[in-house]
Amino acid sequence: MAGRSPFSKLFSKKEFHPTYVEMPMDPNEPCYSLSFSADQVEEYKRFFDEYGYVVVRDVLTADDCQATIDDIWTYLETGAFGGIDPGIKRDNPSTWTKGWPPMQKSGILGVLPVFTKRAQDNRQNPRVYEVFANILGEKELMVNQDRYGLFRPTIEEDGTVHDEWKTVRNVHLDMNPWVYTLPRGKGEEYDVSKLDYLSNSHFFEENNHPGRLQDGKLHLQGLINLADNQSEDGGFLVVPGFHKIFKEWTDCNRRDLGKKYADQRTFISIPEEDPVWSHAQRLTGRAGSLFVWNQLVAHGSAPNNSTRARYAQFLKYQSAVSLESNRGHMRKEVLSCHVQHYGVALTELGQKLLSQRSW
Repeated sequence: MAGRSPFSKLFSKKEFHPTYVEMPMDPNEPCYSLSFSADQVEEYKRFFDEYGYVVVRDVLTADDCQATIDDIWTYLETGAFGGIDPGIKRDNPSTWTKGWPPMQKSGILGVLPVFTKRAQDNRQNPRVYEVFANILGEKELMVNQDRYGLFRPTIEEDGTVHDEWKTVRNVHLDMNPWVYTLPRGKGEEYDVSKLDYLSNSHFFEENNHPGRLQDGKLHLQGLINLADNQSEDGGFLVVPGFHKIFKEWTDCNRRDLGKKYADQRTFISIPEEDPVWSHAQRLTGRAGSLFVWNQLVAHGSAPNNSTRARYAQFLKYQSAVSLESNRGHMRKEVLSCHVQHYGVALTELGQKLLSQRSW
């Protein structure tokens, strides 16, 4: 047909019926997902390649986890998320409604990155770094500045139920797949070299614009699980193996769902009627475990339905930016201010991860 676009097939509606991939569970403790020790490098890399995610246990000690939980409550009680005397008290659940930070339906504590000493200590933890470096096959990395997560327990010990504290079940991608899969020169492309970090949002934008599929570069996301987390406690959802059907799903949804999102939208919510939504499964783990997933894998969260809280710290490592560039220079200067403000003692590794010195 004369004038037919060479991309017309990409915009034609197709039926999409993905195969359900069941998540492997721990054979000894089936309430937890299968996990690996930090020294099982080849094993957890093979698992990651197959399923698109992996759990590596004991990257933080019990003391590290408790110190981070304490930091989360201090962050809330002091209103560091941007609140003014929120009146929140960690030992008084009656104070956990009014003054709670934004994004509570997502279980994320506010819209600002967390720059506290404890958060930075976890980011420069060599065990955390090494898992990302091993999976990426790359050593010269920088770490992002993300947020804490807390799902309040929705059932009190006396049986009182707090439905108003429940988060919303969601499955999503933190990138725009329809831009990502286009050849370079097609569609609007976000220029990360222009980031100057004078806006806190730039620490999130550097996460969610991974370039183009044709670059052949692996991008990861992750979180540290800070308390034992079982299915009913709410938290992370993942669609095992989605990275293998990512391109097909993207092409099948380009005409409808793809047109709903503008080129620069990077939070793509997958609707309930999509079969992928029902394929998402709870990824559970012990305190101190690191969850890492391919950024091409659909993921999300499920609400808490228990007496136990869910605590997490979100983080990502990616290729370090050159400190000779304007972006690298600005990242160094802005993070230097936060490091000094919170009295963070950076290790040599931490200095490199937080753009304070070159690799």
